[in-house]
Amino acid sequence: MKTFISVCVLMLALGAPCLHSSTYYYGDKGPVILNEVDSLVVVRLSDQYSREDWSLLTSDVNQLDKVSSPRPGVFGYDIVRVSDRSNLTALIDTLVNHEMVAEALPVYASTSGALCYPNNQLVVKIKDKASENEARLMLSAPGLKIVSESSGGIIVLQTTDRSRSSALEAANRLYETGLFKYAHPDLVVYDFLDFTPNDTYFPNQYYLKNSQHADIDIDAETAWEITTGVEGIVVAVLDDGIQDIHEDLNPSKFTAGYDFVDRVPTAKSITGCCSQTTIPDPPRILTRLTACVWPG
Repeated sequence: MKTFISVCVLMLALGAPCLHSSTYYYGDKGPVILNEVDSLVVVRLSDQYSREDWSLLTSDVNQLDKVSSPRPGVFGYDIVRVSDRSNLTALIDTLVNHEMVAEALPVYASTSGALCYPNNQLVVKIKDKASENEARLMLSAPGLKIVSESSGGIIVLQTTDRSRSSALEAANRLYETGLFKYAHPDLVVYDFLDFTPNDTYFPNQYYLKNSQHADIDIDAETAWEITTGVEGIVVAVLDDGIQDIHEDLNPSKFTAGYDFVDRVPTAKSITGCCSQTTIPDPPRILTRLTACVWPG
């Protein structure tokens, strides 16, 4: 254990990632470091509540993001954004003690960047027959319950402790006895991209994300968590036109488009439209379909 602590100190001194605070579990090749992500938490609501009641929880707990919807995970857990990142430990303690919440856990990032969260289960395998009796005694300790056991000796346990890291701590405690071939938490890997564009004016585009009023935007960030696009997808824009010299658009990605006014297979700028500033009298409205290919 002293060796592991020394390794952790050395890694921190060399600038290893530490997003909030770190913990670990034992993998096949030794300790695996996990860093808490201070912008996310995992919540499982009590049985009498559903996601439709989510606004009740966010109104009580100010540190939760009141604009973004929770992202569904597995085993009934939801991944939730945190608006106030100043004290993640206090937030999780508040959630655990809330009547609407069955469990509240941190989200972790491994040193490879993968995001994951524990549920209340852990998986163990007793090392050998000589360790059987003593190991079984450890598995019957308060706070642990055997859920299933396979013919191959794999045992799935559940923790009854609602604390933020009970499965991690229980797995480590069992492994460090030397009685188990392995003991690790049942971590759920979650691909949460948390994508926010570097556009200077993104905060002004209220229709993409509205931080002042809920449900009056298109939740663009939620879509970007799934994908930010794939090379080859063609986007068709039906409008008066586009400003093809805009800094956010790459002219080489445009296709010819179609002019539905002059009925020609080329959509070009006209006076009074888009990149031009002089409006003719009477103004002419040009409706055209312009397609462009956005890079993935």
